[in-house]
Amino acid sequence: MRCIVFDIHSDHLATLSTRSHEVVFFNPLAYLNLEALASTSALVQLHRKQDRKTREFLKAVKSQLLGGNFEVICAHQSVFPPEWLIEECHEQRRVLGCFDDPQATYTRTLPSIVGYHGAYYCSPSYSDTQLTRDVFRSFGILHTHWFPLSYASFSDDHCRQVLDSIAVRSSTVVYVGKCYGSKVDRLAHLHRHFGKQLIVYGKGWPLGGGAGFIAPLRGRKFFPRLVRPVSDAQRKRLYLSSRVGFNMHLGDQAETGNMRMYETTAHGLVLLCDKASTGAHAGIFEPNSEAFFYSSMEEAIELAEKCMLDMTLSRRLATAGFERCKSHYSFNNVLENLISWAGSIPMAEVRL
Repeated sequence: MRCIVFDIHSDHLATLSTRSHEVVFFNPLAYLNLEALASTSALVQLHRKQDRKTREFLKAVKSQLLGGNFEVICAHQSVFPPEWLIEECHEQRRVLGCFDDPQATYTRTLPSIVGYHGAYYCSPSYSDTQLTRDVFRSFGILHTHWFPLSYASFSDDHCRQVLDSIAVRSSTVVYVGKCYGSKVDRLAHLHRHFGKQLIVYGKGWPLGGGAGFIAPLRGRKFFPRLVRPVSDAQRKRLYLSSRVGFNMHLGDQAETGNMRMYETTAHGLVLLCDKASTGAHAGIFEPNSEAFFYSSMEEAIELAEKCMLDMTLSRRLATAGFERCKSHYSFNNVLENLISWAGSIPMAEVRL
C-alpha cells in the first residue's frame, strides 16, 4: 500500500519502505509557516483568501497525489482546509494525527476531523478520567488508532552499544526537554535532592537557558541551572552513559505516551515516568518490570534512589524496557501498524 504522510518534522519528500507499505513524507513547512497551522480556522481563511503560499502548497499536494497513486493520506497535523480534502482527495483513505490533544482538540482536531475518515493519537489517556479512544468515539470519530510517538530505530550497532553499556553506567538521572512551568517545579525538586547527579539539557529555554533562576518571579520553584541544547550525537552519548531517564507530561496525570518514553528506553535507560490517572501508562511499559512510574515527586526520588543503589535492579529494568521498545515501538513498526489500520477503513465509507 502506498501512503503519503504530512509531517512538519520530516525531511521533505523523503521515502521509506516498511514491511508492507511504501511511504512518502511531505513537509508542509516547505510552503506554509507555523502560524498558518495554528488552527483550522486560520487554514480555511488563507484558503478562502487565495493566499499565494497556501495555493502553492495545495497545488504541490495535488501533484503528488496525481503522480503517486497513493491509497492513504496520513496528516500528522491538521494541514488542510477540510472542504478541500473532501473535494480533491475522495479516492484516498484520510486519517488525522492528534498529537497535542487535549490542548488542540477544539482548535484543530474537531474542526478538521470532518475532512477525515479516522483519527490516530499518541496519548492513550485524554484526561484524568477518560481514555482518548472513548472520548473520540463520543465525538463521533468511529475509526481510531493509538500511534506510539516513537522515532526509534534499532541497528545492530546501536543495540550492541546499548546492551554493552547498561552494566557500566554512572549513577545519574538525566532529563532532556523544553521549559514548561510545572516541569520546572519538578526539576527543581530533583535538583534539591540529587544535585550534580541530575543532568538537564533542552532546547528553547528562555534567557539563554537561565529561566530557572527567575522562576520564582513567575510563581515557580527556584531552579539554579543553566540549561543548554544538546545535539543528537551528544544526547546519544549522554543517554548511553546515564542510568535513569526522568520523564514527565504537561498534564497533571492526564496524558501519557510522549516521545521521551520511547527515546529513553530505546537507549537503555531506566524509564522513570509520571503515572496517568487512567492507568494507561501500564499499557505502554509494564510497571516495575519494564519501567518505574511515580505518583509524586517523593516517590520519583525514592525509585531513582533504588536504581542508583541496586545495580541488578536497574540493569533488569533497563534491559526489559529496551527489549519492549525494540520489539513494539520502532518507528518502522509503529508506521507499519498505522498505515495498515488506515488501509483497513472500508472504501464504501471513503466514497460516501
